[in-house]
Amino acid sequence: MTMSQFTPFRNPCGAWLVLLVLPLACASSSPVLAQDSLPLSALPTDPPKASERQNATRQTLAEQRLAIEQLRGEIARLNLEQPARMQALSGATASTALVEQARLDSDALRLKQEELQTSIASAKRQIKTLQETIPALEAQEQLLKNPARDGPEFGNRAKQLAQLRVVLEQSRTDLQLEQESLKTLEEWLTLVEQRQMLAGQLRARLEQIHLQQQQAQGRQEARQDLAIRLEREQQAQLGKTEELRARLQQQGQTLSGARRAWLEAEIQAAEERAKLLRLDIRLAAMDDELANWQGWRTPGTPISAASRKDCAN
Repeated sequence: MTMSQFTPFRNPCGAWLVLLVLPLACASSSPVLAQDSLPLSALPTDPPKASERQNATRQTLAEQRLAIEQLRGEIARLNLEQPARMQALSGATASTALVEQARLDSDALRLKQEELQTSIASAKRQIKTLQETIPALEAQEQLLKNPARDGPEFGNRAKQLAQLRVVLEQSRTDLQLEQESLKTLEEWLTLVEQRQMLAGQLRARLEQIHLQQQQAQGRQEARQDLAIRLEREQQAQLGKTEELRARLQQQGQTLSGARRAWLEAEIQAAEERAKLLRLDIRLAAMDDELANWQGWRTPGTPISAASRKDCAN
């Protein structure tokens, strides 16, 4: 169902009706003019076209009411399904395409709201014009039915009266249809607002899940980077240890006591650093697994000395 099906009824005779009020207002202030009837040219009527237009409006209103009932049913169904659907999303994934579709649906409903609000304002203006014009036409009808005895006669009064009554009946029908259209638009707007609320809830939940996925992906990448860095650092320390051991073995007999002690201390320090890095790697792996199941700690954060000690024990 598109917004074109909810275009409010518009009376194409509204312009001449407004112009018609002006001579009537003048007539009410002049004893002579008040007796006169309008010229035939001031009452442009075409009953077949007016009837065709009004029938088309009735058909549009019927289609709108059918669409409204369909939307009402959809909202009732969603009100029942939405809680379970929102709960099911807790353990689901939200693709970028799914989130984008939810945004498009929500934005489309918002645009429908704005279009309906504009149409409602226009319908109210049209109703106001008709409500002001119809009494003026009724007053003119009375003037034609009961002319002043001493007033001049202009044209065929009976023909003018018949034509005016046709216009008056058309205007009353137009007003009725416009009021029905306004009621339909207001009802449609209420339902669209309800539907927009449901769409907004779904959109917000999908956006939240999508953001969590992006954050989780970022954390996963950070964990992988951390593991790679720790592996490299450990290999560097192990390589340094081997290098120092080889130097000590090759030059041990020629080294002074102080130099030999320094090499042995460096070897021990490199070994300790390699052990700590090995613990860091183990902790990172454990942290990765815990994060996958619980998401309790942001991976990549520094590992405390106490944590290393607990892991080593």
